[in-house]
Amino acid sequence: DGIALKSLKFGDLLIFLSGLCWAVYTVWGREASNRLGGWVFSSWTVLWGAAWLGVYLCFQPGPLRWPSGWISWGWVIYFAIGPTALAFYGWNRAQHYISLALLGLNEYFVPMLAAAFGFLFLGERITPLQLLGSVVIVGAVLIEPDLLLRKQKSPEAPPPGIR
Repeated sequence: DGIALKSLKFGDLLIFLSGLCWAVYTVWGREASNRLGGWVFSSWTVLWGAAWLGVYLCFQPGPLRWPSGWISWGWVIYFAIGPTALAFYGWNRAQHYISLALLGLNEYFVPMLAAAFGFLFLGERITPLQLLGSVVIVGAVLIEPDLLLRKQKSPEAPPPGIR
C-alpha cells in the first residue's frame, strides 16, 4: 500500500530501537573496532547483544519456546554463525578499510537486493516506490564524497602501500 502506517505495534518500536542502536554502534564503535580488531570487537558486540536479549526475555510476556528438533537447531546455528557472527565481523573489519559514510551507504543495498531477489526467485512485484528507492540508493553511492575524491586525485600518485 505504499507508505501507510495503519497502526503501530510493539514490534515497530523494537525495529526503531534496533535501527537507533545500529546507528550508535556504527558511529561510536568505529574507533574501538579499529583498535581491538574485527574478531575481538565482534565477540564483545555479540556478547553484549546476548546480555540485552536476556534482559528482554525476562520481561517478555508468555513462555519461552526453544527450537524443537535438529532441523530447527540447525537453523539457529546457521543464523548465529552466518548472518550474525560473520556479518558483524565483516562490518567491523570493513571499517578498517573504507569510510564510515561509504560503509553506511552500502548497508542500504540490503533491502534493494532483497526486493530484487524476491522479484527474481519468488515472483514478487516491485513497486514504483521501491524502484525510486533503488535509484536514490545508487545515486547516493555515486555522489559519496570519498568516491568523488578518489576520482579527482591525480593518477601519478600511487595508492598507499604501493611503491
